Amino acid sequence: MTALYVSAATISFVGNRKLTFRSQGRLGKTLLRFVAAHLCGYALDFLMLYVFVDKLLFSHQLVQGVAIVLVAIFLFFSFKYFVFKEDKRLISLT
Repeated sequence: MTALYVSAATISFVGNRKLTFRSQGRLGKTLLRFVAAHLCGYALDFLMLYVFVDKLLFSHQLVQGVAIVLVAIFLFFSFKYFVFKEDKRLISLT
C-alpha cells in the first residue's frame, strides 16, 4: 500500500505541476508544500474517521466515502492556492 501511495503521489505531483496548474515555481519549495498538503489531507481523513466512527459510531464505509470527497476537495484547493500558487514575480506584463 505504501509503495502504491508513493507512486501515485509522485505521478500526481508531476501531473499537477506540469499539466493541471502549469507551475513554474521552484521544485524543492513546491515539493515540500505538496507533502505538507498531503499530510494535512491525511490528518483530516484520520480525524473524520476518529470522530464519526470511533466516537459517534457512524458506519465506517459511509464516513470514508464522504471523507474521500471532502479530502479531494481540500487537496484541490490546497494545490491551487498553496502548493502550485502563481508567483506574481514570474508574470510579465508584455
